[in-house]
Amino acid sequence: MKTEKLPAQPNIEQLKNQAKSLVKACRAKDSDAEKRVLRYASKFKGKPLASIITLQDAQFVIAREHGFFSWPKLKRRIEELNQSTQLGTTHRLIQAIRKGDHRDFKRHLKTGANIKHIYDGGTDYTTFSPLIKVAIDAGYPEFVPLLAKQGAHTHAWHWNALLHAQEKGLTDTIKFLESKEQSASFLCEAIRQSDLETIKQMLHESPDLASAYEAGHTEDMPPLILAAKEGHAHIVRLLLDTGADPLGEYETTTFNAMTVALYHEHTDVIEILKSVGVESLDLSNFMYAAWQGDLPLVKQYLEDGININEKDEHKQHVLNWAFFSENQELIQYLFKQGADINQSLGWEGYMWFVRYVQSGDIDTIRQVLEAGFDVNTQAYGKTLFDWAKEYEKDEIFDLLTTYGAEQTNR
Repeated sequence: MKTEKLPAQPNIEQLKNQAKSLVKACRAKDSDAEKRVLRYASKFKGKPLASIITLQDAQFVIAREHGFFSWPKLKRRIEELNQSTQLGTTHRLIQAIRKGDHRDFKRHLKTGANIKHIYDGGTDYTTFSPLIKVAIDAGYPEFVPLLAKQGAHTHAWHWNALLHAQEKGLTDTIKFLESKEQSASFLCEAIRQSDLETIKQMLHESPDLASAYEAGHTEDMPPLILAAKEGHAHIVRLLLDTGADPLGEYETTTFNAMTVALYHEHTDVIEILKSVGVESLDLSNFMYAAWQGDLPLVKQYLEDGININEKDEHKQHVLNWAFFSENQELIQYLFKQGADINQSLGWEGYMWFVRYVQSGDIDTIRQVLEAGFDVNTQAYGKTLFDWAKEYEKDEIFDLLTTYGAEQTNR
């Protein structure tokens, strides 16, 4: 569906006013306004829209009309577009690092460079350049502790600073980054134990720990999301005050602190997150419920109008999460409700089926094949057949052959 483009210099206040006007039009039962809302918010289908629509709902519609999955993401993008000056300063900081110029390094840090820089934005991922990665690649590892102390990412997407340093054989940098990893792990354990004094001390000594794991595609939950999951409102507030990203997401998902707080019904945490503008999409909540194997809640979301085959921002499908839950009753229910197995391919082509081939789970593979999965779909440029051969899973190999699997030309 065609979306509107943001102007060269978008104004968030104008978009807020558009949302207010949309609410007003819906309450006046304007048919065009109602169609706009129903196009992106199917939960209102068959319901008295005029009496229940909120400003938050309208902001969501405005965001979707401009190609964003939520209002906070639209707002963040506008902030990024209006920060071209900061990007220029960040590029100058990167050049200083690459040249080993300590004087310019300090100067650009003080003049507004983005210490959490990952890439330039948009779809040009060739600009991927986390600052610590730049320092390691340029052969100036002495910048690594300085950058980390300021909050530069040690994890970004699938890049890991410690592994990078190990590949380069940088002994001192390895020791430093191992210590950072250990501290992040200790912080998360302190959060689980609700050890406020230890957390305060650790954040006082290293404020950057509040942002641990925020940009990495790892299984480790960022501290804020973990605290929200555990229901520790006082720790959530402390992490936010220390610099944790309120909109930070877990791994390659759209699950944020609000998603987990809502699922676990931590009212105090929800109110804190609301106060800083955090929200969680119904689609994210639906998929999180599937990940938890929560069949009653999944049913409720479907009854409320969620599209069972809609994918999230990272191209994740509900079946992806249902399979991870290993709740067979949930999986069968989703199939019966029309979940399309061929829509369940994950973000950037990472597919859950690789996991099941590797573990030798032939029953699950047989189940998805019987449901109509395209046996020759590829992950990392390989089919199921290729993966079964690589992992030496002969029984799975034979099963796939009966379903017409083909080997890629590799």
